[in-house]
Amino acid sequence: MPAREVRAGLIGFGTIGTGVVKLLQKRRAAIDARLGAPLRLVRIADIDTTRDRGVRLPKGMLVSDAAQVYGADDIDVVIELMGGYEPARRFVLAAIGAGKSIVTANKALLAVHGREILRAAAHRRVDVGLEASVGGGIPIVRVLRDAIVADRVRGVYGIVNGTCNHILTAMTRDGAQFADALADAQARQARHPRRARVRHRAEAARGLDRWHPRDRPDGRRVRARARLRHQAARDRDLRR
Repeated sequence: MPAREVRAGLIGFGTIGTGVVKLLQKRRAAIDARLGAPLRLVRIADIDTTRDRGVRLPKGMLVSDAAQVYGADDIDVVIELMGGYEPARRFVLAAIGAGKSIVTANKALLAVHGREILRAAAHRRVDVGLEASVGGGIPIVRVLRDAIVADRVRGVYGIVNGTCNHILTAMTRDGAQFADALADAQARQARHPRRARVRHRAEAARGLDRWHPRDRPDGRRVRARARLRHQAARDRDLRR
């Protein structure tokens, strides 16, 4: 007997949402094989239904009303890629209330409302896939939660986002000061344009929050530690 298909709905058809749709279309056979069931994208909701995104969609698939995704009886999983807090929180909670599992890349939403969302999902016995919300999809959350659950994690080190990458490169290669490197990164729009309203330290802290949700990082400490650790690393290199 063939496996029942998994029916997905997408909220947010911007740059990331478009990339997801392209991936689902291009790698459909491989995804179905790994999933063990056909994955079908049923509906997409976005406030802009007229812009050409370079993706061919069946007629009627793209709608402007998100309720046609999170409240639809013919959708099992809701993929939230709109970003921000509201109405993303309301849409996600409504989808969970309707018995749908969630997949999201929204680090801001999860950092601020993650506990509420996870409690609601546990109550309704649905899943929340949040791996894409941190580390560019590197499966770090799964490793921390499942593989090394008995270990004590004492620290997490790494480049958290594109802004950090640009800043550290400028400080290391060009000897730039932190404030100057940050200003240059902002001027170049090193971060994703739709997230421009999110300050660098808050975004980094939110990404870290998904790794260690019990102790929410302070953005000021993230920035200060970045400066100190970078200087210490440079000092070590100069002594060699």
